[in-house]
Amino acid sequence: MPSAFLRRAALTAAVLAGPVGW
Repeated sequence: MPSAFLRRAALTAAVLAGPVGW
């Protein structure tokens, strides 16, 4: 998978998880 897709998925997961993930 393209790294861009992975970054997109990571960003989406971070937004959904909220500050708890970070």
